[in-house]
Amino acid sequence: MLPLGLLLVIAAGVVGAVVAANNTDATTVSAFGQSYDTTQAGLFLAGAVAGVVLMLGLSLMIAGARRRRVRGKRSRMHVREVKAEREQLAEENARLREQVGSDDGVVHPEDPYPVEGRRAGKHTVL
Repeated sequence: MLPLGLLLVIAAGVVGAVVAANNTDATTVSAFGQSYDTTQAGLFLAGAVAGVVLMLGLSLMIAGARRRRVRGKRSRMHVREVKAEREQLAEENARLREQVGSDDGVVHPEDPYPVEGRRAGKHTVL
């Protein structure tokens, strides 16, 4: 693709140079309520500049759309990760509630907060 693109750019440059060199006749161009005296080569070069500006604008639009698509994809992936983490935490919370609800007052070696250290509120007395 790169060699083909380079070949097309070189060919366009050669054609543009030949057209500009061979067309030196004077002409008048009217645009935006104004009249401009120029040569046909100047008119051709003005069209080439307009084409370059058009291509630059299109490339900026495509780059912006690509960036937005990537950002949206990352955002959707992050939302999926957060939802999965939320579900995992909800399952763990349910398991812990069940474990606390079935607590018979016996201190298990893996229990870091024994039942005797708790009081009736939200807080734990250590």
